[in-house]
Amino acid sequence: MRTYDQYCPAARALDVVGDRWTLLIVRELLNRGAARYTDLKDGLPGIATNLLADRLREHEDNGIITREAAPPPIATTLFRLTPRGEALQPVLTALGEWGMPLLEDASEDAANCGGCGNACSLQGDAPGDHLVCDGGNRPKNHCGCSNNKQCRIGSAGGSCNGATGRCSCSGQVCHEGEACISGGVGNACSCNGNAGCAAGEACCQTPTGCFDLLSNPSSCGACGHVCPTGFACVAGACACTADSQCNAGSPGAVACTSGVCACGGAGCAAGQRCQPDGACG
Repeated sequence: MRTYDQYCPAARALDVVGDRWTLLIVRELLNRGAARYTDLKDGLPGIATNLLADRLREHEDNGIITREAAPPPIATTLFRLTPRGEALQPVLTALGEWGMPLLEDASEDAANCGGCGNACSLQGDAPGDHLVCDGGNRPKNHCGCSNNKQCRIGSAGGSCNGATGRCSCSGQVCHEGEACISGGVGNACSCNGNAGCAAGEACCQTPTGCFDLLSNPSSCGACGHVCPTGFACVAGACACTADSQCNAGSPGAVACTSGVCACGGAGCAAGQRCQPDGACG
């Protein structure tokens, strides 16, 4: 392990978690709870297999993760964060808030569709014909289908409505992000191989599960699009609820008006705060 060789807690922390991919592995385990090696590989597009193995071994040596056998009948190893690893959650939250101004908009790339790690490539008939980012005539930054094959997991049947980007299974119109699996009678809509979502919810890959994109601050307007701390999600947009939430280090006057921040009297876009240079971001 490389080291800064400094008697400083920040330097020692970076000795342990400062290498490339290290904190993103922690992010995946915070989202998933426990994961197989293949789950982590799929959730981190671009990481080399040997590098992932090295990082997991380093995490285990540093007490950040532990490995355990999956319950029967599944014969595989699961990786899970230790309490020491879970303590990195506020660190990642702060990094996410700090990095938010660096993003012009929610991502339209299939590996990070709408938010960090929300991979359309893992939904639908993955790893074959999977869902695509911005499939269908819908708001941007959402996973959807563009052909029938993308809706069919394994041997299931299903069709794609190219206008809406949503799959249909045995006549049932699926929720956003769902695809078809073979059921006891016919085919059924499924969220990541599990039960389908409830009314008003969308199926996300990261964070995994069903979410109301109109009201959930961890997936506001798009899967994985996280609102700044304290902000509410109102009608799919991040909204401030107090003046103090608008200050991200600005030396000037800040205010929250009708869910939107203002910096020095200038109104910001939804979800933006007042940055150290006094501007919205």
